[in-house]
Amino acid sequence: MQTLPPRDRLHVLVDALPDGDLAGVERLLEIVAGADPALRAALLAPIDDEPLTEDTESAIDLAQRQIARGEYLTDDDLDTLFSQQAG
Repeated sequence: MQTLPPRDRLHVLVDALPDGDLAGVERLLEIVAGADPALRAALLAPIDDEPLTEDTESAIDLAQRQIARGEYLTDDDLDTLFSQQAG
């Protein structure tokens, strides 16, 4: 089987998308194509595959337990908190 060049492969993938997904993918491509260099680098950076430290694993475990107990703030909670502090 012949491997397609990247641009042709992208065309195949886009053609296979359901119509409902096109707007989101279009926006993502616009961001990648027109992004400032720092944002573009962040979007295209390889996935961090560095192993987690014990401290990081402990922090993740604690956060997951707090979330399970409902001990978290929503975006609305934070908006309210910050608006109270500003006012």
